[in-house]
Amino acid sequence: MDEQTSDCETWFPRLVIFFLAALFANPITVLADYETPAGFDNLPTVSLSASSSGDDLTNFNDAMASLSSQGGGIILMEAGDYQMSGIDLESNIHVRMKAGVTIQQTTATNVFTIGNRTTATNVSIAGVSDSDRPLIRALQPTAANESDFRAVKVANAQNFMVSNLNIRDEQTRFSTINSAEGSNEGTIENIKMTGAGPGWGLYQVQSGQNILVRNLDGEGGFTLRLEQDNDDLPVGIQNLVAENIISRNGRAAVLVAPKSTTNGTVDITNVRSFGSQWAVLSTDGKGDGVFEQVNISNVAATFGSDDAQFRTFRQDGNVIDFVPNNLRGNVEAYDLPSKPEKFQTGPSMGVVSAELADWVSITDVEPASFPESFECQPDVINQFGVSLIRAQRSANTPLVILPGDYNTDGVVDTADLQLVENNLGNPAGSMFNDFLGTTIGDAQRQLVLQRLGATTHNCLGASSVPEPSTAILLVMSGLVVAIKRRRI
Repeated sequence: MDEQTSDCETWFPRLVIFFLAALFANPITVLADYETPAGFDNLPTVSLSASSSGDDLTNFNDAMASLSSQGGGIILMEAGDYQMSGIDLESNIHVRMKAGVTIQQTTATNVFTIGNRTTATNVSIAGVSDSDRPLIRALQPTAANESDFRAVKVANAQNFMVSNLNIRDEQTRFSTINSAEGSNEGTIENIKMTGAGPGWGLYQVQSGQNILVRNLDGEGGFTLRLEQDNDDLPVGIQNLVAENIISRNGRAAVLVAPKSTTNGTVDITNVRSFGSQWAVLSTDGKGDGVFEQVNISNVAATFGSDDAQFRTFRQDGNVIDFVPNNLRGNVEAYDLPSKPEKFQTGPSMGVVSAELADWVSITDVEPASFPESFECQPDVINQFGVSLIRAQRSANTPLVILPGDYNTDGVVDTADLQLVENNLGNPAGSMFNDFLGTTIGDAQRQLVLQRLGATTHNCLGASSVPEPSTAILLVMSGLVVAIKRRRI
């Protein structure tokens, strides 16, 4: 780091590891994702062409009935423009689409459903080519109604796959792919989606076991959304592995938001955001929802000034604190009781926003091209994009971490040096705001001496800084962050 960098930047390398339990969690592996059925290449195949008379749905269902009578097979869709919705795929049916296939949703329902009312096993939907993928398109919503759209819904399904698709949303309601209760042993891969509204996104997992997710690229909303809509699901998400998750001009590449469901393990690697609000948004849910463990690693975000999606801010809410003063002209905020549109677009906020939870570990975090004005926003460590929000504090009390300010009065001065002398030999962490991880001694003394005169005013331009009531554990070494809270 350049020696001319600001006072607020130089303290980052001095934060060292204090607790590493989250970082040394056992690696998570998929026990079983989708397996291609034995003898797949020899299954009976029915070739399907687009109808010029509006009979695509009837023709598709006739082909499926013929194959089901033979124990299953492949529906091979030739290039063309199909118009159909409401397809309930039966067990042992595999849909393959050639390059040049376009499916236009015709009614406000799922285009494809795997399982749901009856259990389906060994079902797959895929483009023949990953380089020239078929396209599934949503209906254009009317001015009066937000249209419902899912390209694929999965529920009560065993051994399923959705692969090699492009999806064009029209800011409709619902995520374009959804896994609900009973979704077991599945693979969702190689999907690119455009045009999603901020409230939804590409793939939402409400429930499912042993699911592999990879190579998802979403524009708008959340690319991978781990969240239940229902608070009474008996089984949540159990053993999900994901890699290569990208968000473009949306809210986040990954959303972790359990509700009152007890979920299992999740392992996510290679998360990227380009102009979205965050790369990762992790909350502790709206009830007692938890995960056994969520590990997210290799996270990076590129700043965008105009097109990130987010909820409209209240003037008295703490979330607007993430926006530097020089960029707040790009953001609309409101005073109660008035409220404008629910969502808006504006600048990116950071790389990671995470409420403290002892089941979350986020490591290897990197920003790209974020303006200098982000460096010392309240509650945000923007060199690494890590945001600690709503952690044991009121909505309007910013948490400010000022290294060396051991008495938390907003300035590093001789009073902090005296506090170090009074605590010599005491265990690591026995002084508030001490993250060095060593017995109180020369390391703390040198930190104060190097930072004498530093104040929170340098970062915040504020006349006073409230004293946080509770210490927060932030573990950082290089580009590593672990976020922990005691489970209640």
